[in-house]
Amino acid sequence: MMHSGSTRRLDQRGRRDARSRQRTARAMRRSAPVFLVVIGLLVVWGLAFAYLRQSSALLRLTAQREELRDTLNATLELNSVFADELAHLHALPAISAIARDQLGMVEPDTVTYIVLQDDQP
Repeated sequence: MMHSGSTRRLDQRGRRDARSRQRTARAMRRSAPVFLVVIGLLVVWGLAFAYLRQSSALLRLTAQREELRDTLNATLELNSVFADELAHLHALPAISAIARDQLGMVEPDTVTYIVLQDDQP
């Protein structure tokens, strides 16, 4: 047989355990929204960081593209100048001028006389 003192202690212990469980349950209910808010803030921070990183990369790549476009335009312009110069060099008057001036050639219909000196007295 149990005696009434031990029954009372068991009842008190049971009530304490029940109160403790209630406090734990209340704390869990309070901590759940805080946990969700913290998770939400972490997600927002992560998304903001990713956005800033992508924006930075986009600006860098845009500047690089513009620099490459400028280089391409300068190269195309230089190519055009070289093509004009090449076309001019392949023209018959330019080739004739080079042949006369640098190589000492004459026109085919031009007659050149060479005066020889007489060695006899």
